[in-house]
Amino acid sequence: MSVGVAWASPPSEPDDRPADGDGDGEARIAAVDLDVTIWRGGEQPPGRKRIARRRSEVDGRAQYRLEQPARAGQELVLLDFAEILTELPRDLDEIALSTYVSGAREYSRTDVLAVVDGEGRALDWTRRGSRRDLVVELPAGLTSLTIDYRVAVPHRYWPLGCVWRRCSLAGAAAPLPSEPAEGGIWLAPGGRVPTPVDWTILAARFGSVPDWQPGSTPTAEQSKA
Repeated sequence: MSVGVAWASPPSEPDDRPADGDGDGEARIAAVDLDVTIWRGGEQPPGRKRIARRRSEVDGRAQYRLEQPARAGQELVLLDFAEILTELPRDLDEIALSTYVSGAREYSRTDVLAVVDGEGRALDWTRRGSRRDLVVELPAGLTSLTIDYRVAVPHRYWPLGCVWRRCSLAGAAAPLPSEPAEGGIWLAPGGRVPTPVDWTILAARFGSVPDWQPGSTPTAEQSKA
């Protein structure tokens, strides 16, 4: 699975820190390993509230492997697609909006549950700018980190969302490795784009039937779950 420039990130708030022209202030990702568990509308994950029938939730664990060991003071900037789509489309009038099958006023969300290094030690992280980029501070020598997160997939017509019991994560399968956008005079300050890296799906399962493998024929018991 490769993640390329599938979408353009909107402008973010200006960053007041000094610019690092050679890019040494940011680490680069070589590959991502992804494990996701999908909870469908109407299901109740252990210890949580029942999910609304027109929505879904996805529990994810993403391991990011760096191109080279981090240097002191470096950080990792990840684009969070679920946090970006928080505004209504601006080019549609009220009549157009009213004709969409699933409405336009439910939003997605990413809850970051843990950010740890390869030894399981917590790393410092924050949200930055109007895009709510996920920024992780990297200790010197770090070669990989793991993020546990949860995506709330809403009922709406945007590419990320659920319609008629069909749901799409679009670009929100995991926070995306990114890099500063390069372009001409019309490029918004602080713009970023996803960095193409190698993605490996270690596992993708439904929470209610974790033993069923996508693509295989479910048993009678699995079909009832």
